[in-house]
Amino acid sequence: MQFKLSINEKLVNKGSPTQRGWQNATFDADQLINHINSGFAFGPGVLNSSATDKKPAVADIDFAELLAVDIDNDFKAWNPEIRQYDERRKEPEEGYLPFDIALADPWLHENSLLIYTTPSHTAEWHRFRIVFLLPEPVLIASEYSKIASVFIEKFGGDGACKDISRLFFGNTFAESVVFNKQLSKETLDSLLLSAKEEKNEITKFEKAKESFELTADDVAAMLHYIPSHMDYNDWGKVVSAIGNHFDEATAIRLVDQWSPDTEIGTARRIQLRTKNVSIGSVVYLATKHGFDKNLIYKKDAPINRRGRNEPYPKSTSYVSETGEVITETQSVQSSSFVQTIKN
Repeated sequence: MQFKLSINEKLVNKGSPTQRGWQNATFDADQLINHINSGFAFGPGVLNSSATDKKPAVADIDFAELLAVDIDNDFKAWNPEIRQYDERRKEPEEGYLPFDIALADPWLHENSLLIYTTPSHTAEWHRFRIVFLLPEPVLIASEYSKIASVFIEKFGGDGACKDISRLFFGNTFAESVVFNKQLSKETLDSLLLSAKEEKNEITKFEKAKESFELTADDVAAMLHYIPSHMDYNDWGKVVSAIGNHFDEATAIRLVDQWSPDTEIGTARRIQLRTKNVSIGSVVYLATKHGFDKNLIYKKDAPINRRGRNEPYPKSTSYVSETGEVITETQSVQSSSFVQTIKN
């Protein structure tokens, strides 16, 4: 199983990124890992006919067959005083992914080409790279970026890996494993579709949320559909979304009832949440597992937590002869709603 890429045998370990010597090559997985273990750099982008041996830019790339994701297990925050990023290691409760855990991941065994530790890796701070062989060449840089973004989010990787012209250092001291698997088109399409559907659900929710109130009871109903034991990144997304949408006490109660954090406590985990996650992600995940999202988008169809055929309140408003707005609430029987809480 061979593929094309660009390589630089003059750039060893973490040398100067501007080192010349870039050229195209055709490798298989074993040849690539031998190249990496020799300390040589590579790039997923294949150079076009106008490229030189300089560090390639996006305009120098013809296409890419490989995709690499860096797992640096770090947090970076821009420090304006020194005009540099302050960096620290993630804690376990923040999504720190050890190399040995990644090695044991069945999904990577079935879908990735290889994995290896990078030059900055230490026993105290694991840093490594996962390399995928795409099902077909990607010709457009923006399309490559879109695909890479899905993998970066899935593994909590470095966002810079979206660049089709990015270079990746080799490592003469690398720990490495070759899985020699090519990502199937079906798997890639499924990942891209899920990411698109989630984005669309978030957009829909953000546009519609002014017309209704998503209550704690609504979210509790949705959480019944979301598995309490799930991929860490998805679990963290749910916790963050709940923490961003509700006050702390309500968020803690909801998460504790669904899937509490037994390592550092739910309260602390909510404090460490990612701040830009929308509750729309919870709507998406619940819908993916069987929840009827129309129950929250229909203003006259509140979530029926009592079960099918149980009464729920229905309000009717009208203007009286004196100009007053009169609202009447009555209890009606629901025969149209299927029970929304899993037994």
